[in-house]
Amino acid sequence: MKKLILALLVSTTTFAQNITPKEVLEKYFSAIGGRENMDKVKSLYAVSTTSVMGQEIEAVENKKAPNKYSSVVDQNGVEMAKVIFDGSKAFVSQMGQSQTLEGDAAKTLLTQALIFPELMYADEGITLESTTNEKAGDEDCYVILVKGIPGLNSIKEFYSMTSGLKLKQEIESQTGVVSIHYKDYKDQGSGIKMANTLVQEAMGMTIEKQYTTLQINAEIPDSAFEIK
Repeated sequence: MKKLILALLVSTTTFAQNITPKEVLEKYFSAIGGRENMDKVKSLYAVSTTSVMGQEIEAVENKKAPNKYSSVVDQNGVEMAKVIFDGSKAFVSQMGQSQTLEGDAAKTLLTQALIFPELMYADEGITLESTTNEKAGDEDCYVILVKGIPGLNSIKEFYSMTSGLKLKQEIESQTGVVSIHYKDYKDQGSGIKMANTLVQEAMGMTIEKQYTTLQINAEIPDSAFEIK
């Protein structure tokens, strides 16, 4: 009996380690609704609130396929930051300072601009590696390492072995490592699930971002992404 249990444990461990990054991602795509439903999502309107040092901050984000993005961060009616990405160049404004980014500098916004950034991992120049399985919270996870995304050293991503959902990522750049936990997945319509809560850990601080609105296929005009 002991030999049988040991054999089963070895078999399970081997299977967990042998799954490829592509298979992990496909399991994730199935978990959030499947590629067919994902292909039907052409835009996303999102509103979120974050409490920082007792102050509530609201962010309004617009995303439109294939890669347009805009966001405005507001605190008590005062615009704190604004980002517009038209797919090739970006305008970034924060605390009265603004700049326009082009080329590789603008491409650093792609992971924010894409509705499903994981689809980008199949692009040329991006590599995926399997690493040792780890836990995210109490859940066992497949872990993959993503390299080649402009502006980032790597992204370490944790996907639940049970549900297939992404539970955590560790984003490494020249300025350090930011951890993001994905929680409270809910069906947002059109058969798509999205995380409603993001918990970010960086530089000793923990910030929770709670989405109050996630509207799939919202009517968003192209003018929302114009850089003037």
